[in-house]
Amino acid sequence: MRKILSILAIAVLVVFNSCDKNEKPEFSDSNAFVSFDKAALSVTEDGATLSIPVTLASVKGVSATVSYTVINGTAVEGTNFTLADGSATLTFDAANRTQNIVVNIINKPGVYTGDLRFKLQLSADGKVKPNAENICEITISDRDHPLAAILGEWSATGTSYYNGSETWEMEFSKDPSDVSIVWIDNFVTGGSSLKVYGVVNAAKTEIKIPVYQRIAESSSYGYIALRGYYGPDGATAIPVGGSITINIEANRLVVLDEIGSYVYQNADMTGGLGWFNIFAADVVLTRPTK
Repeated sequence: MRKILSILAIAVLVVFNSCDKNEKPEFSDSNAFVSFDKAALSVTEDGATLSIPVTLASVKGVSATVSYTVINGTAVEGTNFTLADGSATLTFDAANRTQNIVVNIINKPGVYTGDLRFKLQLSADGKVKPNAENICEITISDRDHPLAAILGEWSATGTSYYNGSETWEMEFSKDPSDVSIVWIDNFVTGGSSLKVYGVVNAAKTEIKIPVYQRIAESSSYGYIALRGYYGPDGATAIPVGGSITINIEANRLVVLDEIGSYVYQNADMTGGLGWFNIFAADVVLTRPTK
C-alpha cells in the first residue's frame, strides 16, 4: 500500500508540474491499477486460511471487477489448497479499495512434503489493469519436518570468558533442500551476524557444527570464524574439518565443547586478532517460556 500511494503521489506531482499554475491538476482514473500489497507470503500447512490483500490505486475510487488465476507449482490447487471464492474475482469501489483473496489450506498431517509453493496472478482482461506487482508467490510451510523437535527458538545460557554468565536467544531453522541440516542464528552471542549450519545424525541424538564457518561479517576484518575447543576441559582446539558437538536430549540441547567467534585481519584467516566472545563448554539450550 505504501508503494502504491508513493506512485500516485509521484504521478500527481508530475501532472502538477506540467500544467499551467492556473489549471487544476488531476490524476486521471484512466491510469488506475491494481496490485498485490506483497509479492510473497507464507502460511503453515495447518494455518487453515490465508488472506492475500490486493489494492486498487485510484484517486476517486473507481468501481471495477478484477479476476485472478492460479499458477500451480509444487503446491497444486485442489490437492494442497482451494480458493474460497470459486469465481476468482475481486470487486472494488470508492469505499472498498483493498480486497482479499482468501485461500483455504489443505493440511496433510503426518506426511512430510516439504515446503510447497504456488502463485496467484491478477488478470489484465478488465477495465482496470494490474501493474508490475501482478504476481504473488505463496509458500505453504510443512509442519511435519523430520527435525521439527529441534527447529524454532531456544534460550541459551553459558559462561563467557569475558562477560561471565550470559543468556541469549538462538533460532534453529530448516534447510530448504536437506532435511538433515539445521541453520543456527546467533550461535555465539556478541559475535554472530550470520547463521551457521549443523548436521543432525540419523538417530537425531546429536548435531555436528563444522568449525571455521564464517559466523559474522565486518568491513573492518577479513574473516570472522566460528571456532571451538573440545570439552570439557577446553585444552585442545578443534581443527579444520572438525566439529562442535551438541547433544539432543528430551527437553534441551547441550553444547559439549567451547564455542567462540574469532577475528582475523585477512580473508585467508591469517593475522589473528582475538575473540569477539568465547564460551566455556557449559552452554545449555532450553525452550523459552511464553
